[in-house]
Formats: sequence, C-alpha cells, structure tokens
Amino acid sequence: MKPNNKPKMLKLTDVVLDPDCQTRREIDQKHVEQMAAVIRDGERLRGDPPVVFADGRTNWMADGFHRWHAHAEAGEKKIECEVRNGTKTDAVEYAMTEANRGHGLKLDEFAVSRKVDWALTHPKWQFFSDHHIASMLHCDHK
Repeated sequence: MKPNNKPKMLKLTDVVLDPDCQTRREIDQKHVEQMAAVIRDGERLRGDPPVVFADGRTNWMADGFHRWHAHAEAGEKKIECEVRNGTKTDAVEYAMTEANRGHGLKLDEFAVSRKVDWALTHPKWQFFSDHHIASMLHCDHK
C-alpha cells in the first residue's frame, strides 16, 4: 500500500544514490537524456516521483535513479520526491520489492537476478518458498 505522502522538493545533493539500493547494473544514459529533454522543455515527467527513505541524517534513494540523473543532466538543483521515514535497509528492501513495479524501464536479467540473490540471502526472506519470493519480487519462480 502506498503511503499518502505529499511530494517534497529535495536538493539533488541531499539524496544519496547508494549502489545497494539500485538493482540495475548501470544507468541507461539514453533514457536519462530523453527525460532531461522533457525537463528542459519545462514539462513534468509522467509517473510517480522518486521514492526516498529519510532516517533523519540521510535521504536514501530507493526508486527513481534515472529521474535523479535526468534532473542533474537538465541542470536542475532540486527534485520532487516522495519522502518516507526509514533507513537504508528500508530503502534497499523497497528497491528490491517495489521499485519499477509497473512503471519505468523494464528490468533486465541482471536486475532480476540481483533481486532474487538479495532475497535468497536476506535473513528475513531466505526461508520463504520460491513461489512466495517470486510473488514478492514480481518475477517467475524459476
């Protein structure tokens, strides 16, 4: 269930892009450039804003890495984010289970494999069945 948080403007420099919170191997620069062009034209990007978890000291990006890069590419200093209370651990779990669910660039084989590896080694998830993990990660149980 999505919290009813009003989006908040954050400085790009106040958002941490930790690789642990990113399922993808790399940023798709072509996609970033396309979104940056939209931003430079003064238009809003379609879809939900990036999701950030704030622990009082750090704002952890959990979903929206390409949007962050597009804003930077467009010369923006701030980005509108949905800010949730939580830790880096919460951001990682959100990134693995909720990010790009039904929107954004399709996850490639590397990203799906990364999510599955994370779930199979996570103390909270490692004893779940393959079918349960697949359901939570929105992928095939095989």
